[in-house]
Amino acid sequence: MNKRIYWIVWAFALIGITYFAGVWSLWSTFAAPEGSAFVAIIIALIIYIVLNAGIIQLLIAIIRQKWRFFWMGLSFVIIQFICLMILGGEFGGDMPILLAALAGSIVLTLIQLRNDRTNP
Repeated sequence: MNKRIYWIVWAFALIGITYFAGVWSLWSTFAAPEGSAFVAIIIALIIYIVLNAGIIQLLIAIIRQKWRFFWMGLSFVIIQFICLMILGGEFGGDMPILLAALAGSIVLTLIQLRNDRTNP
């Protein structure tokens, strides 16, 4: 496929995940008690970065032209996006699936970085 298509897919994934990551991180700052603004900001940044782990993995895969890692990462991002859309609804299994998708993205990023280091 054309590399431009990968960038377009990545941009759509970035918009979808960043929307929900921004909402969650902002909610965490409003839910914090008074007097702990610094801690609330740190927690919000951690939430934002963790929820964007799949997007970071996709970016690394595009830059290093590892298309197999891109498609595996995209499947985790799609699962994550669906879970973020239905989070808080009637389905009780959305949080474990979301955490599994996040863990999969982080593990895939670590495997990808290690694979690049051992096979230049």
